[in-house]
Amino acid sequence: ATKGKLARSEALFHNYFELTQVGMAITSANQKWLNVNPRMCLMLGYSKDELLQRTWTQLTHPDDLDASLHEFEKLLAGEIENYSLDKRFVHKNGNVVYTHLTAACQRHPDRSVDYVIVSLEDITAQKAAEETIKALALFDTLTKLPNRRMLDDRLGQAFAVSKRSGLYGALMFLDLDNFKPLNDKWGHSVGDLLLVEVAHRLTRSVRGMDTVARFGGDEFIVLAGELDADLGEATKQAEVIARKIRDLIAEPYCLSPDKGENAAAPIEHHCTSSIGVVMFMGNQASANDIIRWADRSMYQAKEAGRNLIRFYDSKVE
Repeated sequence: ATKGKLARSEALFHNYFELTQVGMAITSANQKWLNVNPRMCLMLGYSKDELLQRTWTQLTHPDDLDASLHEFEKLLAGEIENYSLDKRFVHKNGNVVYTHLTAACQRHPDRSVDYVIVSLEDITAQKAAEETIKALALFDTLTKLPNRRMLDDRLGQAFAVSKRSGLYGALMFLDLDNFKPLNDKWGHSVGDLLLVEVAHRLTRSVRGMDTVARFGGDEFIVLAGELDADLGEATKQAEVIARKIRDLIAEPYCLSPDKGENAAAPIEHHCTSSIGVVMFMGNQASANDIIRWADRSMYQAKEAGRNLIRFYDSKVE
């Protein structure tokens, strides 16, 4: 009777191992795969024979290897009987496979590890969804530029780099002149087209290391780091960047609100910008202060006639 129960139990395990939609494997204490199920082969892109010739460490993503080995070694040492963690494997085609792994060991009478049973759940789609949500939290949905939340992080990084390098940085606060009349005449969809095109032009006008962010409405911020160690020279460099931005924004726009058979004639629009600039070194002021000073300088540019650049001067406070 006992043998019959054992046989039925082994048959049930065999069926589950082969047919489950979860990747399953049996591995040895020296990290070799002793058996893998069809789902595991499908998840990693290898045939059963190919997997049995490899160790699981060979297919683990390099950035996750230390964490995996740490848990596995605790298992071998008898400190734990099982563990679970999220880890990445590298598919045969080179793609990254995100998994949730659970491992439990079967021991010999002397407590040494006989084999380890591993189950893998593919969570790649879930991770992709999480990344999308994260991106939505950090990027403006219309222009795809960093939003205020990411800007705060980039500013913190720029302060740290400036402090370490001894080089000045510049924060530029840009506001479009007479944006509201465009919205009032043609509607918000046309206004949105202009904002998207402005975002493209701003991105083209700065260096790859610089940050362009949408602050809100028709306000944008450009963060230019690693200028010169001399304030006068760094200010000249910032002015060159600001002038380039101002000139590029001022070029005519051709906005096409509709597509298809009923497309209306493109709308030609002329737009200028007012720019306020603050120079900074290290973290001598807070991010909020620097943004506020740049905002104030931008309004000075507007009051002086628009399409102008004004640098913040603490002596004028």
